[in-house]
Amino acid sequence: LAQAYFPVLIESTLRQHHRPTQSAPSLCSQVVGAVMPARSARHISAVAYLWVFSALGAASAAGVGQCGRSGSRGLFACSETTRRFASDHVLLYTKAKRVRAVDAAGILKNHISTTTATEDSRAKGIAAMEAFVMEQVASSLSTANYSMPGGILEALKAFKDHAKELQDSMRELHRLDQQETDRALEMIKSCADEGVAVSNGGDMKVLGLDALSSLVQGHRSEHEVCRSSQAALFSSWQGKCQTYNVTRRAESFATAPPRCSSSQVADASQGALEAFHACLRTTHEWAVGLWAPYQACLTAREEHHNKKQQCDSLQGQFESSACHLATKQDEVCGCHEHAVNHFEALRTNFSVGETVRQHIHESAVRMECYIDALVSNGIGKNTDMHRCKELSIDTSHLEIAYGLVPVVSGTCPSAPPCSENWLSDEYSSGAWHDKAPAATCAPCETIAAGTLAPTEAPLSAPAVTDVYSTSGAFMALNKNTGQALCWGYKGGGGDCSGMDFTGTTDVYSTNYAFLALNKNAGKGRCWGDAERGGACSSIDFSGVTSVSSNIYAFVALSKNAGKGQCWGQTYGGGDCSSVDFSGMTNVSGGQNVLVAWNSNTGRAQCWGAIHSCSRVSLIGITDIAIAQGGFMALNKNAGKLVCAGNAWRHCSGMDFTGITDVYSTGQAFVALNKNTGKAQCWGTSALGGSCSSLDFSDVTDVSSITTDFIALSANVGKLQCWGDLQTKNKYGDCSDVDFAGVTDVYAGKRSGFMALNKNTGEARCWLGYYNLQSACDGRDFAGVTDVYGTSDEFMALDRNTGRFWCVGLRGTSICSGENPGFVFSQVVA
Repeated sequence: LAQAYFPVLIESTLRQHHRPTQSAPSLCSQVVGAVMPARSARHISAVAYLWVFSALGAASAAGVGQCGRSGSRGLFACSETTRRFASDHVLLYTKAKRVRAVDAAGILKNHISTTTATEDSRAKGIAAMEAFVMEQVASSLSTANYSMPGGILEALKAFKDHAKELQDSMRELHRLDQQETDRALEMIKSCADEGVAVSNGGDMKVLGLDALSSLVQGHRSEHEVCRSSQAALFSSWQGKCQTYNVTRRAESFATAPPRCSSSQVADASQGALEAFHACLRTTHEWAVGLWAPYQACLTAREEHHNKKQQCDSLQGQFESSACHLATKQDEVCGCHEHAVNHFEALRTNFSVGETVRQHIHESAVRMECYIDALVSNGIGKNTDMHRCKELSIDTSHLEIAYGLVPVVSGTCPSAPPCSENWLSDEYSSGAWHDKAPAATCAPCETIAAGTLAPTEAPLSAPAVTDVYSTSGAFMALNKNTGQALCWGYKGGGGDCSGMDFTGTTDVYSTNYAFLALNKNAGKGRCWGDAERGGACSSIDFSGVTSVSSNIYAFVALSKNAGKGQCWGQTYGGGDCSSVDFSGMTNVSGGQNVLVAWNSNTGRAQCWGAIHSCSRVSLIGITDIAIAQGGFMALNKNAGKLVCAGNAWRHCSGMDFTGITDVYSTGQAFVALNKNTGKAQCWGTSALGGSCSSLDFSDVTDVSSITTDFIALSANVGKLQCWGDLQTKNKYGDCSDVDFAGVTDVYAGKRSGFMALNKNTGEARCWLGYYNLQSACDGRDFAGVTDVYGTSDEFMALDRNTGRFWCVGLRGTSICSGENPGFVFSQVVA
């Protein structure tokens, strides 16, 4: 009953604008107090209604609190925990209504996961609403001259309107999941798409896996044809020399060689000269039959020798290309395996949401039908109700198309060149092998650099000045020449080929797109995911003084004009048309929130997952840590902390005196006092919100990703991890790892950590969705000065020598440290 009448109570209370809030029953006093400032909206979003039901359903199912009838008006009072649980959702989605109903569902998807509500309980909440509507239908059919109370009638009409919005929201959530699914499939495909620059006879070619396989096949065929010719020449050589040997051993030659001497060839005396001429005639008459077979044998041997040299050269070319194919094949196989695992994890997670969305859509459509039957007052209500009950509802538009998972060309893993099996397959089994055996096979590690060098094709640019990254791509820029190289996931900014970055002064990124800005010319260009910041052709960059971003969106601030422009995903901050930027001096972004404030007056404006923070004063703020739907702001000078959004409820009443630093994951915060070695954590416990058992004495720095924290005590070489222990990542548990000597910790975009000992060059990595802990094992990172990360790869750079390494999902062919061809000597962080 509480689930049924709670939204009606809210609807009725909001419509009675002049009724004092204090007269509302205790169940709704906190809720109505929160939403009354927004009463001009007239209705709370249907999304709020439905998820209030869901929250109460979850609380009840979990034994959080019991509700009972209270008061003559039939209203209800529940436990404090239940009321707080419900009010959180009402407050969030009432505010979200002002953004847009479609976007509210997107915010909902992120926020609701932090509560105790399960997918099951949410669906039960929707079912409770449907049951309430059916009760009203049953009452109208069973009661003569039934007259529906006006409050219920108004509520039902609002339900119908917002049920349509809810269907739109389900379609939008489906679209986002489909987009992420398509991206995961593209990531699998991109494993084989990375081009390899090869030198073939001086001609540089950019080849993918299939093209490289074709090249190897061509080299194999050339080698085999050559060896077959060599075998034929060997037979010819052996045959002709055998003929010569038989001829010279014949009796006519062996028993009657000339006995004369040619030593008198230079003697000028008549007698000596005649004697030499006589010997010459005798020798010629004897040798004329032996000369032809001898000459044939000599020529055949020379032809065979020349052919063998040619074949040995072709063999070296074949083995070189085969080595690089094997390396690329192994990289592709590893990349493919992890990318497929990521895709299958998404499929598992999304299939749950897919089912729930279909159920919600069915309920919303069915409710529309029931409500039509209720408010029509027609004579066919019984027939209409039966029709609604038996209504067949199509949900095929909410089915995610997972497509076919791309397969790897070739064998995984392939036999390495020069191995026993490889030699047997490639050489020993050849029909030519007995007469034209291959030369000694050169192991892959001995192949000279420069022959079919496995380096990314564009890695030939001059000195680079800056490196940037999104969650799936890197960009290396030479600001002096305007040349740049992008690599990685193309849909996340990994392709900037053909772009001229001359005059670029700054580069910014969301998790999915890049922005290159020329402040002097007032021009900017974006690339990557168009819906998450990769499209900005409509933005006027003249007068822009600063740019900030979060995961999904950019904001360009023009301080002098008091203007801000936003683009990217709407519910993530891509729409700031209602924000007043006049007087704003600072903008900060993180997760799905953007905050602008005037450091002198403290006036603040928030958008994205937080609709408003106008009541928060940010005077003197020095640091901001942002999570999903909330942030905390620190004034180091005054030792004061301000919380807003989701952070407000969690940190009220906490003592932040002396706090020196603040950090956040996607759903948790840490406030640290480095001077005393004490810290406070709050938020979602499973994602970093609980740290009471940790020792923060000597902690020098804290790093974070979406789900986890790592605290480094550089002076004693100690790391402590906490957060996500539920997924296959398990970044939050590093208790079994020896971090002695660690000097630096780096965090990737959204996921991944790298712990580095700069003194020894040893590193330990946690990468991507499937925790590639072995990615850094055994690698020598001596000399590394800078590290950049995506969500599944790290690029480690030695700025002093220009050497660099890439480790992670896509392997080392992206930027081979052995033969980089890419000069990083001028890189600045």
